Amino acid sequence: LIHGKMDMEDVSQIVYFLKHHFPCTRYIINFRSDAEGQAESQASAFYERQPNLTQAEKQLQQEVDLLKQMAKLLGEERAMLIDSSKWTKDVGELNKAVEWLGFHKTCAFPALLEYNTGRTSAKNKNEGSYQHGKTTLDLDPRCRYVGGRR
Repeated sequence: LIHGKMDMEDVSQIVYFLKHHFPCTRYIINFRSDAEGQAESQASAFYERQPNLTQAEKQLQQEVDLLKQMAKLLGEERAMLIDSSKWTKDVGELNKAVEWLGFHKTCAFPALLEYNTGRTSAKNKNEGSYQHGKTTLDLDPRCRYVGGRR
């Protein structure tokens, strides 16, 4: 949602649009606090020659700052920030978001899906994406949406 040359005015306009056109919607805003790792990941996946990683990190951090401001403008009832640097290592972090959305605790993920976990290793890099890791899981059959009642 936020990428490239955006500023607070742009974010304010996006938030205004979201609040007025989708007033009952809740948003999970995902960001990655590890800007260095994200810059390296993007460089290895999308660029044939290495970009200026310091500049890329700076740009990514600015984008994260704008996402955090977006969440603040939306308010705690409408927006929740989740850090992929944390939830990809701890399914409990992701389950906090599931509960915040209004789902019963029986809807907790027992594990994370791992669609391209092997792609970043040197051995598997050229085997293509989305071929490695755990790709199925079962939720508790009692899982249900409860809204504000937990």
